[in-house]
Amino acid sequence: FHCWKRGGHGNVDLHRSLRNSCDVYYYEMAMRVGIEGISAMAQRFGIGVQFDLPMTSVAEGLAPSRQWKLAYRGT
Repeated sequence: FHCWKRGGHGNVDLHRSLRNSCDVYYYEMAMRVGIEGISAMAQRFGIGVQFDLPMTSVAEGLAPSRQWKLAYRGT
């Protein structure tokens, strides 16, 4: 992964990643948590759940699991 800042930001925690807009922190965190952890948290936030709202353009979103990844990405 490459940071937008030449030379990177050094050691970064959550606070510094937000302050410096350091995407690499989130890429590395996603690698640690894994797709199942990300999917579980996304479902807890309601992603992938259809809500009954009086709106015409509401989408349920997608919380991909390992099975989804295998079916649609082949990996």
